[in-house]
Amino acid sequence: FFALPISLKPKRTGKSGVFILGIVVLLTTYNLHLFIYRSAAEGQVNYLFLWLEQLLLLGLGVGLFWWIEKKDHPVFITAAVEIIIDRIVQPILRFITLRRSEHPPGRM
Repeated sequence: FFALPISLKPKRTGKSGVFILGIVVLLTTYNLHLFIYRSAAEGQVNYLFLWLEQLLLLGLGVGLFWWIEKKDHPVFITAAVEIIIDRIVQPILRFITLRRSEHPPGRM
């Protein structure tokens, strides 16, 4: 539900930024599901919370479809996404590029 809305709008960061965002979404949803499953197995919450989690993620995915189609995104959301990209994604990409330049392929 999240991959298609994320890929519909071209980003400034290119393919790598969307790839990293996809990994973050995947890890977040997996860890959320695992946390709720363990809580249900220990009897802290009802097993129906697993369905509630899936319904919330479905709603978030549908909301992303609706939001990405809107032309006028709220300024604070756009600014927050740009800050995240500038402060988190770009340094990670620079680090990866630097590591690759220090260790060319085929040489160890």
